[in-house]
Amino acid sequence: MNFPVPAFIQDAEFVDGIIEGTLEVEPGVLDAFFDSESEDPTEEDFRAVFGNAERFCKVFNRAFHQSITRGAAEDITNESFEDSLEEPAEKDYALLAADLILKAAQFFPDATLLIYESPRIFPKEEIVAELNAEFELAEAYFD
Repeated sequence: MNFPVPAFIQDAEFVDGIIEGTLEVEPGVLDAFFDSESEDPTEEDFRAVFGNAERFCKVFNRAFHQSITRGAAEDITNESFEDSLEEPAEKDYALLAADLILKAAQFFPDATLLIYESPRIFPKEEIVAELNAEFELAEAYFD
């Protein structure tokens, strides 16, 4: 990587065409991955990715985090109940939302993925919340 990385990205390393680093967001430090989706990325390729990440840092706060986490919990809970005769209850959504731990974010030019762990309910799965360009939850799924 022969170009500067914005100051809001800490501990940046270029690994296999992706920049890995950390971001300081409320409520703490978040592992972050920046993918230009280019085979041989240049500084120009990463400008849109960095812009997306910078906009994300400006909107990310506790309320935003809780809203996205709750939406992801609802999507995953609904998916988990698809083949069941039961309907999910409010407590099912709340239990998963409380169990989700945000571990990382992956940034692309026009999308963002938030990676969650669910240590008690889905200990062997990662849950991905895909955000659109406006940082609204597009969908959540198991990875």
